[in-house]
Amino acid sequence: MQGPARAACIGDQYCPEEEGLTVGSPVAIGSCQVQRRSDFDTIYEILRVCIIGAGKTRILCRANLNHRQLTKYLTALLEYGLLDVEENEFRMTPKGRFFMEKFGELLELLDEWSNIIPRRGSAASV
Repeated sequence: MQGPARAACIGDQYCPEEEGLTVGSPVAIGSCQVQRRSDFDTIYEILRVCIIGAGKTRILCRANLNHRQLTKYLTALLEYGLLDVEENEFRMTPKGRFFMEKFGELLELLDEWSNIIPRRGSAASV
């Protein structure tokens, strides 16, 4: 399973919406509207990077975070026991693996249901 999608919008030249790169809540960047990642998507990405262990710089780059975001998420993940740190290397705990597994299952369900359940605002036949 791939992690959450990320994209950048450069003026009128590139629009991530055309490629279906929309996750989380909308934000206007350039001439198009891009969806931000949800907290869960960000947590999933951090955990994915930390499967075999990673330092702060690797997590920062691979999860596409700034330092403030990195500090916020690492603090929470350590507090909730999803990550463990030893000698400045962060590793996913069994609880973190459980989270990733269940979150992946939820994403699969949502993907299946998106074809069955009509979206808000669309005409539904009853």
